[in-house]
Amino acid sequence: MTDSNVPPSGGTVDTSLSLLERVKKQDQAAWYQLEQLYTPLVLRWCRQWGLKDADSEDRRQEVFTAVFNAIGAFRREPPHKTFRKWLRTITHNKVRDYWQRIKNQPAAAGGSDHQAWLNELPAGPPDDEATAQEEESELVRRALELLRAQFEPETWQAWWRTAVDGQPVKDVAKELGLSGNAVYLARSRVRKRLETEFRGLLDLAP
Repeated sequence: MTDSNVPPSGGTVDTSLSLLERVKKQDQAAWYQLEQLYTPLVLRWCRQWGLKDADSEDRRQEVFTAVFNAIGAFRREPPHKTFRKWLRTITHNKVRDYWQRIKNQPAAAGGSDHQAWLNELPAGPPDDEATAQEEESELVRRALELLRAQFEPETWQAWWRTAVDGQPVKDVAKELGLSGNAVYLARSRVRKRLETEFRGLLDLAP
C-alpha cells in the first residue's frame, strides 16, 4: 500500500486492463489512482457520520488499508454490490468501530453531556437513489480528470465541450477547427477509454 499523498514512480501501464484489475495485481500506480478517485468521497462520508477532519483522515487510512487487504475478493454484482456501496459499507464499519471505542472508554471526554451525545451517533444521510447518482456523477468527473493526461488537448476539449458541457458538435467543431466527424471520433475515443479504465468501479450512463 502506498502513501496516497505521494505519487508512485512511473512505469509501463497495460491499458488493456482496467484500474480495478491492475489494483488487484498490486500495481502501485493503479492503487494511487484508486485512492485519488475515492478519497474525497470517503472523507465526506466520515464527516457525515459525525467525525472531525483529523479523525476522518485517520478513518480514511483504515478504510483503504481494509480495501487493500480485501480487494482481491471483491466482485461487482450490480445493483446490490457496486464498488461504491462496498466502499461505503467498509467506511461505515470503520466509523462505527471508532465511535464504539470512544463509548467504551471509562469516561468520555466532556462529561455526561458528551456521553449522552455519543449514545445518539449521527446516522448520516440515506444511501438512496438520488444520493447514489450524485456521488457517481462526482466520481465520473474525477475519473475523467485522471484520464485527461492520456489525450491531446484538442481531443480532450472536443470530448468535454460536447459530452460534459453539452455543446452542439457543429459548434465545437467550428471552434476547434475540426470536422464534425473528428469531434465524434474524439468523443468515442475518450468514452471507450473511460469505460475500459473504470470497468467494475463506476456506473456509467449510456
